[in-house]
Amino acid sequence: MGYKIINRKIDYQADHIIKKLGDFLLSDKKFLNIFTKIIIDEKRNLTEKHIKKLIQRYVDAMIISEYESEIFLKLCNDFLCYDIRGNLLEYIVQKLGPFKLEGKNCDYTCRTIIIYNEEKIGDADFDLVFFNKDFVEHITKEYICIDKSDGEFIECKTDIKTFISEEISERSRKKLDFIKAVYNCFKQNSYSFFYIITFRREITIFKNILEGNNYGFINIIGGRELYDKISL
Repeated sequence: MGYKIINRKIDYQADHIIKKLGDFLLSDKKFLNIFTKIIIDEKRNLTEKHIKKLIQRYVDAMIISEYESEIFLKLCNDFLCYDIRGNLLEYIVQKLGPFKLEGKNCDYTCRTIIIYNEEKIGDADFDLVFFNKDFVEHITKEYICIDKSDGEFIECKTDIKTFISEEISERSRKKLDFIKAVYNCFKQNSYSFFYIITFRREITIFKNILEGNNYGFINIIGGRELYDKISL
């Protein structure tokens, strides 16, 4: 049994901060490593003065050059003035994925509902879905119809700590139950994978919380795994 997803991509102009910062972070894994430490560990003090101080430490340690630090600081400050910051992680995941789906002929769609057996599942959507183009039955301007239940179904959270806690919020549980509903339709297929992806590097506690609440089928990819995905 296959499924239907919305045919949608988000393309950023060359001068858009999401593209500029995203491409910069992906150009060298050391930049992503520094950025994740800033955006997660220092998120309570994301002032220009403090970020400049943090980046300067890496210049002093000769990890990055003075020139690189100037570019980095400008991009970080421009990003913090942008309203929809979650788009950055989605952009990076688009570039690094898929994560487990087999085959090289893969593509993705953004912010899509799932239609299974001609019925929409739930009232939520996935930030990203990667799929194998070899299994595409047909494509229209609005939808992509896939004749097998293969895919990677991804929710992006800049900091998973705001989404998963010991007491899962009603809003988070609603999204998790949506993911579970899709999983229950596809669980007979060993090539369907469900992820929450985050910049946060320490993710073990959140895996345990998901497992303890019967969401153990959802895998978490953290900042370290994203770092390892970037070529040297």
